[in-house]
Amino acid sequence: NVLALIDQKEYKPAVAMLEEFMEMFPDNSQVPMIPDWIKEIKDIEPKQRFKEAEQMAQEGNLFEAVLEYSRIAENYPESQWGQKANEKVEILKKKTEERQAKKDFFEALQLTKKRKFIDAAQKYQNIIDHYPDTFWAAKSEEHLTKLKERQNRLQSSHENPQDQRSDEDKLQSLKKEWMNI
Repeated sequence: NVLALIDQKEYKPAVAMLEEFMEMFPDNSQVPMIPDWIKEIKDIEPKQRFKEAEQMAQEGNLFEAVLEYSRIAENYPESQWGQKANEKVEILKKKTEERQAKKDFFEALQLTKKRKFIDAAQKYQNIIDHYPDTFWAAKSEEHLTKLKERQNRLQSSHENPQDQRSDEDKLQSLKKEWMNI
Protein backbone atom coordinates (compact mmCIF):
# COMPACT_ATOMS: atom_id res chain seq x y z
CA ASN A 1 0.00 0.00 0.00
CA VAL A 2 1.43 3.37 -1.08
CA LEU A 3 0.00 5.28 1.88
CA ALA A 4 1.58 2.87 4.35
CA LEU A 5 4.96 3.37 2.68
CA ILE A 6 4.57 7.15 2.87
CA ASP A 7 3.61 6.92 6.56
CA GLN A 8 6.79 4.92 7.13
CA LYS A 9 8.76 7.59 5.22
CA GLU A 10 9.64 5.04 2.54
CA TYR A 11 9.28 7.48 -0.33
CA LYS A 12 11.31 5.74 -3.02
CA PRO A 13 9.41 2.45 -2.73
CA ALA A 14 6.13 4.40 -2.73
CA VAL A 15 7.13 6.15 -5.97
CA ALA A 16 8.27 2.85 -7.47
CA MET A 17 4.93 1.28 -6.58
CA LEU A 18 3.02 4.10 -8.29
CA GLU A 19 5.23 3.91 -11.38
CA GLU A 20 4.69 0.16 -11.53
CA PHE A 21 0.94 0.69 -11.21
CA MET A 22 0.99 3.10 -14.19
CA GLU A 23 2.85 0.51 -16.30
CA MET A 24 0.59 -2.36 -15.31
CA PHE A 25 -2.70 -0.46 -15.61
CA PRO A 26 -2.18 2.33 -18.17
CA ASP A 27 -5.93 2.62 -18.82
CA ASN A 28 -6.89 3.07 -15.17
CA SER A 29 -8.70 6.35 -14.43
CA GLN A 30 -6.15 7.16 -11.67
CA VAL A 31 -3.13 7.08 -14.03
CA PRO A 32 -3.38 10.74 -15.19
CA MET A 33 -3.07 11.91 -11.54
CA ILE A 34 -0.16 9.67 -10.59
CA PRO A 35 2.64 11.92 -11.96
CA ASP A 36 1.38 14.74 -9.71
CA TRP A 37 1.28 12.37 -6.74
CA ILE A 38 4.80 11.21 -7.50
CA LYS A 39 6.00 14.82 -7.63
CA GLU A 40 4.37 15.54 -4.27
CA ILE A 41 5.89 12.43 -2.70
CA LYS A 42 9.33 13.30 -4.07
CA ASP A 43 9.01 16.75 -2.46
CA ILE A 44 8.19 15.48 1.04
CA GLU A 45 11.73 14.63 2.12
CA PRO A 46 13.57 17.66 0.70
CA LYS A 47 10.86 19.96 2.07
CA GLN A 48 11.28 18.45 5.55
CA ARG A 49 15.06 18.70 5.37
CA PHE A 50 14.80 22.29 4.13
CA LYS A 51 12.67 23.18 7.17
CA GLU A 52 15.27 21.55 9.43
CA ALA A 53 18.04 23.57 7.78
CA GLU A 54 16.02 26.76 8.23
CA GLN A 55 15.64 25.95 11.92
CA MET A 56 19.41 25.48 12.20
CA ALA A 57 19.98 28.87 10.57
CA GLN A 58 17.44 30.57 12.85
CA GLU A 59 19.19 29.10 15.88
CA GLY A 60 22.48 30.57 14.65
CA ASN A 61 24.03 27.28 13.53
CA LEU A 62 24.97 28.73 10.16
CA PHE A 63 27.73 26.25 9.35
CA GLU A 64 25.44 23.26 9.95
CA ALA A 65 22.65 24.96 8.00
CA VAL A 66 24.95 25.55 5.02
CA LEU A 67 25.96 21.88 5.08
CA GLU A 68 22.35 20.71 5.15
CA TYR A 69 21.27 23.13 2.41
CA SER A 70 24.21 21.92 0.32
CA ARG A 71 23.16 18.29 0.77
CA ILE A 72 19.58 19.14 -0.22
CA ALA A 73 20.77 20.97 -3.32
CA GLU A 74 23.03 18.07 -4.25
CA ASN A 75 20.52 15.28 -3.58
CA TYR A 76 17.43 17.00 -5.00
CA PRO A 77 18.63 19.25 -7.84
CA GLU A 78 15.36 18.95 -9.78
CA SER A 79 13.19 19.73 -6.76
CA GLN A 80 12.07 23.25 -5.94
CA TRP A 81 13.63 22.62 -2.51
CA GLY A 82 16.99 21.83 -4.07
CA GLN A 83 16.87 25.10 -5.97
CA LYS A 84 15.80 27.05 -2.88
CA ALA A 85 18.57 25.36 -0.90
CA ASN A 86 21.14 26.55 -3.46
CA GLU A 87 19.94 30.12 -2.96
CA LYS A 88 20.16 29.77 0.82
CA VAL A 89 23.71 28.42 0.59
CA GLU A 90 24.80 31.57 -1.24
CA ILE A 91 23.04 33.86 1.23
CA LEU A 92 24.48 32.10 4.27
CA LYS A 93 27.98 31.92 2.82
CA LYS A 94 27.86 35.69 2.39
CA LYS A 95 26.58 36.10 5.94
CA THR A 96 29.30 33.88 7.43
CA GLU A 97 31.96 35.68 5.38
CA GLU A 98 30.74 39.04 6.71
CA ARG A 99 30.81 37.73 10.28
CA GLN A 100 34.31 36.29 9.96
CA ALA A 101 35.63 39.39 8.20
CA LYS A 102 34.17 41.60 10.94
CA LYS A 103 35.73 39.44 13.65
CA ASP A 104 39.11 39.53 11.92
CA PHE A 105 38.85 43.30 11.39
CA PHE A 106 38.36 43.96 15.08
CA GLU A 107 41.24 41.64 15.90
CA ALA A 108 43.39 43.72 13.54
CA LEU A 109 42.28 46.89 15.32
CA GLN A 110 43.32 45.37 18.65
CA LEU A 111 46.70 44.45 17.19
CA THR A 112 47.10 48.05 16.03
CA LYS A 113 46.28 49.35 19.50
CA LYS A 114 48.88 47.00 20.94
CA ARG A 115 51.34 48.47 18.41
CA LYS A 116 51.74 45.11 16.65
CA PHE A 117 51.65 46.82 13.28
CA ILE A 118 53.04 44.00 11.15
CA ASP A 119 50.53 41.52 12.59
CA ALA A 120 47.73 44.04 12.09
CA ALA A 121 48.77 44.66 8.48
CA GLN A 122 48.82 40.92 7.81
CA LYS A 123 45.35 40.54 9.33
CA TYR A 124 43.99 43.40 7.19
CA GLN A 125 45.55 41.87 4.08
CA ASN A 126 44.06 38.50 4.96
CA ILE A 127 40.59 40.06 5.13
CA ILE A 128 41.13 41.72 1.75
CA ASP A 129 42.33 38.46 0.20
CA HIS A 130 39.75 36.09 1.68
CA TYR A 131 36.65 38.28 1.93
CA PRO A 132 37.05 40.77 -0.94
CA ASP A 133 33.34 41.43 -1.43
CA THR A 134 32.63 42.40 2.17
CA PHE A 135 32.26 45.78 3.82
CA TRP A 136 35.17 44.82 6.09
CA ALA A 137 37.54 44.33 3.16
CA ALA A 138 36.98 47.96 2.16
CA LYS A 139 37.60 49.11 5.73
CA SER A 140 40.71 46.93 5.87
CA GLU A 141 42.00 48.60 2.70
CA GLU A 142 41.65 51.99 4.41
CA HIS A 143 43.44 50.89 7.55
CA LEU A 144 46.17 49.09 5.67
CA THR A 145 46.78 52.22 3.60
CA LYS A 146 47.10 54.28 6.81
CA LEU A 147 49.55 51.75 8.24
CA LYS A 148 51.66 51.85 5.08
CA GLU A 149 51.61 55.66 5.02
CA ARG A 150 52.70 55.74 8.64
CA GLN A 151 55.51 53.30 7.92
CA ASN A 152 56.67 55.41 4.97
CA ARG A 153 56.70 58.59 7.09
CA LEU A 154 58.68 56.84 9.79
CA GLN A 155 61.20 55.55 7.28
CA SER A 156 61.62 58.93 5.64
CA SER A 157 62.04 60.70 9.00
CA HIS A 158 64.79 58.21 9.93
CA GLU A 159 66.42 58.67 6.55
CA ASN A 160 66.03 62.46 6.60
CA PRO A 161 68.29 64.02 9.25
CA GLN A 162 67.08 67.52 8.25
CA ASP A 163 63.93 66.87 10.27
CA GLN A 164 64.76 69.15 13.17
CA ARG A 165 61.70 68.49 15.25
CA SER A 166 62.39 67.31 18.74
CA ASP A 167 61.72 63.72 19.66
CA GLU A 168 58.88 64.96 21.84
CA ASP A 169 57.29 66.75 18.85
CA LYS A 170 57.65 63.65 16.70
CA LEU A 171 56.10 61.52 19.42
CA GLN A 172 53.15 63.91 19.75
CA SER A 173 52.69 63.89 15.98
CA LEU A 174 52.68 60.10 15.86
CA LYS A 175 50.18 59.91 18.71
CA LYS A 176 47.83 62.21 16.80
CA GLU A 177 48.18 60.01 13.70
CA TRP A 178 47.38 56.88 15.62
CA MET A 179 44.32 58.42 17.21
CA ASN A 180 42.94 58.83 13.69
CA ILE A 181 43.52 55.20 12.64
